[in-house]
Amino acid sequence: MKKSCYFLFLLMMLFLFSPAEAYSDSTQKEKLIFINLTRIDYSDLTACLYPNIKYLLENGGVGLVSTRVQGKLTPEKVYSAIGSVSSPMAVNTYTTNGLIGLALHQEGKKTAVLGNADLPWQINRAARIMVADDQGEVDQEIAGSEILRFDPQFPFGYCTDYQQLFIQLQRLLPETHLTLIEIGDFERLEGYRSMLSDQRLNLLRKRSLQRLDAFLGKIIEETPEGTNILVFSASPSASQEVINNSFLPLIIYQKKGKPGLLSSISTREKGLLTIGDLTTFILDYLKLLGKKARFSVMIEKGDWRELTEKSDYWLTNLAQRKVILRVYVYLLIGFLTLSTLLPFTSGLKVVCYTKEILPLFAVFPLSLLLIAPFRIENLNLISILLFLITIGIWIFYKKIFKTSLRAYQGLLITTSLVIFFDLLIGSELMRNSLLGPSPALGIRFYGLGNEYLGILLGSFLVGTTAMFTSTAGRKWIGLIMGACSLLIFSPFGGSNFGGGVSAGFASFLVCRKLKDKKEAKYSLFLFFLLLCSGLLIILLKPGFKGKTHIDDAVQLLTAGRWGLLLEIAIRKLQMNLMLINYNLWVKILLLVFILLYIFMKLAGKSQLFTKIKDEWYWPGIAITVDSGLVALLINDSGIIVVGTLLLYPLILLLYILGTQEMKNLFSDLRNCHN
Repeated sequence: MKKSCYFLFLLMMLFLFSPAEAYSDSTQKEKLIFINLTRIDYSDLTACLYPNIKYLLENGGVGLVSTRVQGKLTPEKVYSAIGSVSSPMAVNTYTTNGLIGLALHQEGKKTAVLGNADLPWQINRAARIMVADDQGEVDQEIAGSEILRFDPQFPFGYCTDYQQLFIQLQRLLPETHLTLIEIGDFERLEGYRSMLSDQRLNLLRKRSLQRLDAFLGKIIEETPEGTNILVFSASPSASQEVINNSFLPLIIYQKKGKPGLLSSISTREKGLLTIGDLTTFILDYLKLLGKKARFSVMIEKGDWRELTEKSDYWLTNLAQRKVILRVYVYLLIGFLTLSTLLPFTSGLKVVCYTKEILPLFAVFPLSLLLIAPFRIENLNLISILLFLITIGIWIFYKKIFKTSLRAYQGLLITTSLVIFFDLLIGSELMRNSLLGPSPALGIRFYGLGNEYLGILLGSFLVGTTAMFTSTAGRKWIGLIMGACSLLIFSPFGGSNFGGGVSAGFASFLVCRKLKDKKEAKYSLFLFFLLLCSGLLIILLKPGFKGKTHIDDAVQLLTAGRWGLLLEIAIRKLQMNLMLINYNLWVKILLLVFILLYIFMKLAGKSQLFTKIKDEWYWPGIAITVDSGLVALLINDSGIIVVGTLLLYPLILLLYILGTQEMKNLFSDLRNCHN
């Protein structure tokens, strides 16, 4: 046992020292041309009809940016999101808008805006939000009628003058660091959509794409060496518009850069970025973040043609989870509610059968993990397979264990081991699971999402606490718990700060459960030694620098920016409150957690539950509930963690309440009362 624990310690150190590769180029000249192609779809760019666009696809980094906005997706919401704060270390004061422009101006660097998307009846200069500072200012702006030209074939006779745009770009480029070019024509055509036939609209879009392609060709050929070209569409055309799950095309091109697919550690998905990644890339490229950039954009080997298939699967995955998870949650609520009636009933066999069905709901998260690698797109097929796998797993555990409770413990341990293993291999299972983060929703994924964080804490603590505190090698559990907590903390493991704190707190409670005080102190010493050593490596190792919330917090502390820390804490609390107020079911979930917490505290002091408290599951449930409280308070999505964390202790307690012994206990209580 001693050798195994030391081997585990060495393994964790090697894992923490894993190298990190970020996209960086020290020879950059800090010039960035940001070309906004609002209302152009990825299918427009990949039609292979335009030679210069195709050249950018084949020689640049290509990706899709997932969006997450409230309500209908509009260009203005995307502009605002790009210009909003993504890292508090980017600026000297906290700001919710104008981040890019403010950061540039604080470093004495200049911004420029060229072009507009004006309609004859409406001025549209909204794209400037992306590069303006917090006062809405840019250093140079040429956005009037001087960059439009007369074209009798275009509605109302005016369109973008690409020749004038290029002349102004050449003039401004030597003195500006970030130049935004608003193409505008495609946004104008969207404004004219109701006035044009589909045939006429498609013809005008095609001609506009041809003019755009020629303009991009001139920029590629005639801009200085080392200047980066960023091509981005902030919103799809109305014909492709989807609420909340559109993927926006992005191309980053350097003349001597390598081609491939863009990726970042915030999604861990090749070809997929978040809006925050785009913002941070701009700041990082212009050397405004240095090593403090948390979401470094990387270019990996891949073909831009893969993205069409990938995006189709992401949308299919979202559609599947809306159906499957909704049915699962409704059934779970129904059976949990029905199961609470078991102690108060005497002869309803149908109600009693729910006791045997309850464990299947605990198996379901494991089934989602096991089926995830197959990426099944047919809803009926994946539903049938999930049903059969869930039943099959529970039957298997019932066969190999003597009792249902021991089978349940084996299930919990297996579930937690699968999640820990998945963290070690890059979280492939959780990323593809229907319970994991949906790429179509623009949700960041560090490695251990809050949904599976709750699953991990609940299954691991309930399943192993009694085993760890009663085995012969129990004095070494500090190493095991420390390694597990570090794996959740690590930027190349779970990368979940709130989860790491919750796991660390739970580990502390588990070590204290040891009856022998010397063993308890020794386990706590090993736990803190491993945890502190690992955290120091995370904070000090160059490859980890700036990649974790811990690093951000330490930098703010050392810089004396207590106000920013307080504002971040308040913002996280507000986000949690917003999630709690999302609907009535979330409020009921919080109420259930509070009632369970009170029950565990009262039952722990009552003599009525002495027999239950001697069982293997009681200490694990108690520590799980305490850890859930920490997760709720410290995590910005703490209520989500609590929701999945409650699954295992609730099912177990309700299963026990349905046993004949508990019915007899309730009967005795009623008789005593009478």
